[in-house]
Amino acid sequence: MRLSEPIGESVVGGHGIASLAPQGKLGDTVGFDFGTTFPWDSQYDGFYFELCGLIAEPDTAPAACPPEMVYHMTMEPGPSLDGPEDVVLILRTVRVMRQGVPIFGRGEWEPGRAKVEYSHVGVTPGERGDTRVAAEGLRLFANIPHKKPGPTPGTVREQRYKSAEAWRAAIREKVLTKRTVATAPDYQIAKDWLDISTATMYRTMARWGPNTLEDLRNGKF
Repeated sequence: MRLSEPIGESVVGGHGIASLAPQGKLGDTVGFDFGTTFPWDSQYDGFYFELCGLIAEPDTAPAACPPEMVYHMTMEPGPSLDGPEDVVLILRTVRVMRQGVPIFGRGEWEPGRAKVEYSHVGVTPGERGDTRVAAEGLRLFANIPHKKPGPTPGTVREQRYKSAEAWRAAIREKVLTKRTVATAPDYQIAKDWLDISTATMYRTMARWGPNTLEDLRNGKF
């Protein structure tokens, strides 16, 4: 996802892209815009932060990850979200860019590594590139206030269904009884019938089934 300039008091704009592979749609993704709280000030002006990682599962141990790669955020409502949703991202790749500057900073990490590997991208071999802006961007990333303790994975909405039995009962009572279940889009099933966000519905499906939206419509657990 990409975080850029502020869109309100202490809120910055973002665009997220999520994989639909857990729902059996290999190679397919879904995109959505959102806002998230962030203490933006002039030192961040012109920078973009691209964050790529996985939403932490309840049994994930963030303490085992480098602190700068554990990113707590609250995603405010966007076109695909029906309410604030707290998430914890375990980052794998970070890119910090500034408008008009071809050289930017990158950080990479994967489980098993003790530290994040930082580098500069865009430097031409054999030439001395100016990496000052890229280095400043990485410094900003390493020190933005995402290392403080944040919300634990799972919001009130995510915890609405606390067991596989409760989740399946909700599908039977709130989804399978609807006359238009065979043609209803995913956001209607999630928001209007199950009272959760579309993203939360897909994460719950990945945890407790069904495997695909079509299976959900047909009650195949």
